Amino acid sequence: MKKHKIYRSNYGTITGQFKPANPMKYDGKFPVIFRSSWENKLMQWCDRNTNVEKWGSESIIIPYVDPTRENEIHNYHVDFNMTIRKKDGTLQQFLVEVKPSAQCIMPRKTAKGNSEAYKTRLETYIRNQAKWKFANAAAVKRGMKFLVITEKNLFTKNQ
Repeated sequence: MKKHKIYRSNYGTITGQFKPANPMKYDGKFPVIFRSSWENKLMQWCDRNTNVEKWGSESIIIPYVDPTRENEIHNYHVDFNMTIRKKDGTLQQFLVEVKPSAQCIMPRKTAKGNSEAYKTRLETYIRNQAKWKFANAAAVKRGMKFLVITEKNLFTKNQ
């Protein structure tokens, strides 16, 4: 397996460049950048899985309205797009976002309900919901499915 350049970001996450073993399956710009160890795992899965016909990283850009920034229009770079051959031989296309499960649920207020940390978590949740609403609509329009994958469902021990 080829070695990947790996860096640690200011937030403690692992980022780096992914070098596909099967570059003909990759449909996107090089270098291929991963922004977390989870994205790196999904890239490895896409690269090695024989049912994945094509895949790309941050290749699809979807405009969305950000309610946390005065309803300005921003661009959402969906983490992955992939075409997978199903068991019946048909192809299914997906848009896939990789996120921590904590960003997928409404944050709970603590005793310090107005803390900056709570406000940041709430803003992230609201922004993600807006992005995913627009991504789902774009996926349906293109005959694709939109998925959000978290650490809880990224990979089981058998995958």
